[in-house]
Amino acid sequence: MRISSQGLAWLTLGLLVATGPVSNTVAQEPVTELAVSTGATLSLPTPPNDKKGWAPEGEFAELLERMGDATAASREVFKPLSATQMNWRPPNGTHTPRWNAEHLAATQLRLFSQVYAALDPDHHTEISIGPEQMPDAYVPAHPTWSGAQEAEQMERIGDYVRGFAYLLEDADLDKPVKGTRWAPRKLMDLMVRHYGQHTANVEAKFTLPDWPKE
Repeated sequence: MRISSQGLAWLTLGLLVATGPVSNTVAQEPVTELAVSTGATLSLPTPPNDKKGWAPEGEFAELLERMGDATAASREVFKPLSATQMNWRPPNGTHTPRWNAEHLAATQLRLFSQVYAALDPDHHTEISIGPEQMPDAYVPAHPTWSGAQEAEQMERIGDYVRGFAYLLEDADLDKPVKGTRWAPRKLMDLMVRHYGQHTANVEAKFTLPDWPKE
């Protein structure tokens, strides 16, 4: 069963993002469909036992590591924030830190699950949990979560992406995966830039006059 999306929006980086509800159906391994509802903790599958010891090599390993470093650095920025700080919306009407965390994680999840579904459609499906793009339309998925809890969510998604990266092992790094617009190198480089951009946007909020102390 496919997870439907309600709409598409372009990021400033030229990145396609979908928003909308996800299925509540629980799928058993090895079928890697999502089991989560809007207010729930994200539950993602793990790779099959014979792939849990897999390790990337060469340039592919370097690209994965670079992306992993970018996501880890972003999580460190969110971790110290309280729920109040995560929900704070600047007077200029820009997004809350929480929106940035949700958007970053959901974008990585959607695009990599899209690629994995193209490579192994019997066991994967595209997963969309992205927040609404416009600040006035945004409803947080977990409004009481601290920054540390959002960082854990980001880490779960990173583990999913890394765990199934073996599907890309034999792919040409510079050619789009069949059925998608994404070449592996382009996608991983885009994630590095995307995490860097949005994390910097969040850090800039810390210097604003009305930023909550705790």
